[in-house]
Amino acid sequence: MVKAILKSVLIGALFGAMAFFVPVFLISMFVLFGLARLFGGKRREKWMYYQLRFAEKIRNMSEEEYTQFRVSVASARCNYQKETTPLK
Repeated sequence: MVKAILKSVLIGALFGAMAFFVPVFLISMFVLFGLARLFGGKRREKWMYYQLRFAEKIRNMSEEEYTQFRVSVASARCNYQKETTPLK
């Protein structure tokens, strides 16, 4: 009989702890992800806009402009090579 009472008390304590901690955990996760989306989401959208704008700029370059661009980018890297090989 004592074992049955202790089992009931432990199960009740477990459900009581879950009823207390789960909503607190869920609310804190919603707030955390909401703030991350609020402040980080705009930055990500702006980055995608600049990335697409840069790709469009490269697509619209002539062959001479693109070769000059590749030379300037290659000189900015550590493994600088004097000659640029044309892309296939």
